[in-house]
Amino acid sequence: MGQALHNLDVWVVLILQEFVLLFYEGGCVLRKKYLMVIVLALVLSVSAAGFASAAGFSDVPDNYWAKAQIDKWVDQGLTGGYQDGTYKPGQQISRAEFVALVNRSFSIQGSGNAAGFTDVNATAWFYSEVDKANYMAGYQDGTFGPNKSITRQEAAAIIARLMSLSVPEQDVLGSFNDSDKIAPWAKAAVGAVVQNKLMSGYTDGTYKPASPITRAEAVVTLDRAVGGTSTTIGSVVYDTAGTYGPEQGVEVVAGSVTINVPGVTLQNMTISGNLILGAGIGDGDANLVNVTVRGKTIVRGGGENSIVFTDCVIGGLVVEIDEATKTVRIVAAGSTTVENAELRGNTILEGSYNEVAIPAGYTVQLVGDFGNVTITEPATVTVDGSVESLSVSEEAEGTLVTMNEESSIGTLTLDGEADVKGEGTIESAVINADGCLIEQDPEEVEIADDISATVDGDRIGDVPAGGGGGPSSPVGDTTEPSISAATVVINGDTENETIDAEYIDNKWVLDLRGLEDLDYVTGGTITVSENCNAVIGIGTPELAGESTPLTKGLNDSLLIPSTFDQQGDGVSIYMISILFDNVEIAVQLTDDASNTKTEKLVLLLPSA
Repeated sequence: MGQALHNLDVWVVLILQEFVLLFYEGGCVLRKKYLMVIVLALVLSVSAAGFASAAGFSDVPDNYWAKAQIDKWVDQGLTGGYQDGTYKPGQQISRAEFVALVNRSFSIQGSGNAAGFTDVNATAWFYSEVDKANYMAGYQDGTFGPNKSITRQEAAAIIARLMSLSVPEQDVLGSFNDSDKIAPWAKAAVGAVVQNKLMSGYTDGTYKPASPITRAEAVVTLDRAVGGTSTTIGSVVYDTAGTYGPEQGVEVVAGSVTINVPGVTLQNMTISGNLILGAGIGDGDANLVNVTVRGKTIVRGGGENSIVFTDCVIGGLVVEIDEATKTVRIVAAGSTTVENAELRGNTILEGSYNEVAIPAGYTVQLVGDFGNVTITEPATVTVDGSVESLSVSEEAEGTLVTMNEESSIGTLTLDGEADVKGEGTIESAVINADGCLIEQDPEEVEIADDISATVDGDRIGDVPAGGGGGPSSPVGDTTEPSISAATVVINGDTENETIDAEYIDNKWVLDLRGLEDLDYVTGGTITVSENCNAVIGIGTPELAGESTPLTKGLNDSLLIPSTFDQQGDGVSIYMISILFDNVEIAVQLTDDASNTKTEKLVLLLPSA
């Protein structure tokens, strides 16, 4: 804390504590809240003139190589000196201090990065800075190492990532006689920052990749990085057709960007927030060239004339088209990468996409190369390209997939009844739902017990003797009911938040470690494979004795034992954390045929 105080002119520390006293009497929980707010303002005892300019620093003389940059950064309030009137330009800088400088210089916003680090306490001065720094990873042991020195090659990697610098076409590292000391993971980044004249070596011909970067070096490097770009702070709206962005270099927008008219081209940009292609685009087009979007790319406008991404980096793509008769065409051209796409509207996707989710009943055409395609509600999908894996969930019963002549699917998984028609090839088909139709002839077919399907014109699976004639009887059914998804709803201070469970080591795991003490678990959903009754409890279901009927599919039911929620307003994270280290909830499911299965639901909690 002392070191942090040295580096800022004024520290205002707001300490907010809420004490919740819990009394457990016969299963009833009573809450009493006491609020204490202490506002402590610490003003460093130095004259204003001493921090107004680097001229006041006794160790930064007029001929110091970094004086101009230190001077400018102090004047802009981006950095400061020490109480003794020094700046200590040659002192190494910590990882926490470096991300604070990066966040200020690039106007980085956001949150959620700090939650997973075991050594980043919410009360630490650097918590908010680390929380914004989604461009910086931690260590394999789950720590961030806020007080560790940051090396020159680590700094190079961060800057290259932030600015989306290209890998050098020529060997620029050969000029350093210690280039063999540069870590393999950092070579491209170091080469990129050296080629762009953001960092350089020393007079002895070395780069010193593993040496800590100094305060002066950090300021000069970041000043060059920001100075070499056009930086726009805040959100930007483009409502006039035209081309925006520099011909050379990269413009950094430290906020979100909205395009609300057709005929807009964005080029050579890095957008720190979201990119919104608004409804104002209508049926027109929008073009993006060499654009990196660190937030989500949300498409609410555009038509079959298309939205085109050329040589772009898109993390998450979300299509939100409300009109049932409207279709938007999205093209990923050149070297564009799209990590994941969620389609909530009629969409034509062209290009290469890693993950595609179709969560609502829309018409989708897939043209190009696709990784994993997941259909979670009934939809009409045309495959005109290659798909590594296509899955139809149980809730997507009634889905129609049509494959064109040259199309292919690696693994087709049908957990819900679906028809797959047309031509094309399927390597492997896994059928877990009764009544499926596959017109193609897959190389391999795996079908679950007690179901039948039609594949390549033949009826396969458990076909009833005598050809049917009446409804099948549930007698002899031995399939156990199961949970396929679970969520919780958290009622926080400002808005509700939904957290999805992940299936890990045969247990459903809900990670609540990023929540606050006074957040309440107030609701949730559970998805089951068939109609059943659920008995739940802590550790074992017998502890609760309550039975809750569930219907096949999605149920709006959290299954909180009334022992812990007698008032019906949910359970606070604080209370759960006090009573338990981590909660393992047993959910015993029993269907109409008396088949029983106990599922485990684990809540990972903040430390009490």
